[in-house]
Amino acid sequence: MQLFDALKSRARPGKDELFIFVHLPKTGGQTLRNCFAKHFKLHREFIHLAPFGQKDAERLGLLPFEQRPLEERMEAKVILGHSVHCQTHTLVPGKVPRHVLFLRDPAELLVSLYNFELRDEPADQPVVAFDKWLADSGRKNFMTKWLAEHFMAPQPPPKNKPVLETINAALEQFWFVGCSEFLDDDAPLLLRRIGLPPKVVRSNVAGVHYPKRLTLDDSLRTKLYADNELDVQLYRTWRDRLDESRKRLEDELK
Repeated sequence: MQLFDALKSRARPGKDELFIFVHLPKTGGQTLRNCFAKHFKLHREFIHLAPFGQKDAERLGLLPFEQRPLEERMEAKVILGHSVHCQTHTLVPGKVPRHVLFLRDPAELLVSLYNFELRDEPADQPVVAFDKWLADSGRKNFMTKWLAEHFMAPQPPPKNKPVLETINAALEQFWFVGCSEFLDDDAPLLLRRIGLPPKVVRSNVAGVHYPKRLTLDDSLRTKLYADNELDVQLYRTWRDRLDESRKRLEDELK
């Protein structure tokens, strides 16, 4: 299934590229967001399509990005956020879209999401147990479901086709698919390719920037793997191809 125009083009770095980061929650997106906000003009060259960036744009009296004049939208160099979807690149016509996604070990992601969502709870008060939070929150196969319901939203997966097959077909067209566990290795390569200093400072980390309520152990990992089979398949498919993805990126830096 071809979602994107010219997505597989491997043109050299240039002004006609648009780097689009699909920010799957708890995969290092804030770390990258802070870097782009530091080096690019926010709301002009760097567009943050998520609540923080959208509220800040509104505070400044800016229209939503999709409603801005074409000449303003054409200034964009990087777009990142939870609200990026498979048609976002059409808002900046004529540029070659370079889609990027970081996945994460499914067990690590769910525990991280739990810690994040409970970050503002009083430290001296009992909090909802992880098992109850997981059962009540509908987080099973979180990555697969999120990509289907958010990224693919304008072009939802066909009901007669397995959702994982559809998502993998879309990711085949991405410029880079990484794993957040290796963000410290791969983000500098991406930043160099975009033309930025290759320095990464981790943000929004449980146990550093807010309390860590739960630490993943082997028993819980095994249970979460068994209960989230689609996410495990998705993650392992692209983790096993990481060397291939990284080599393409390194070749473009030569």
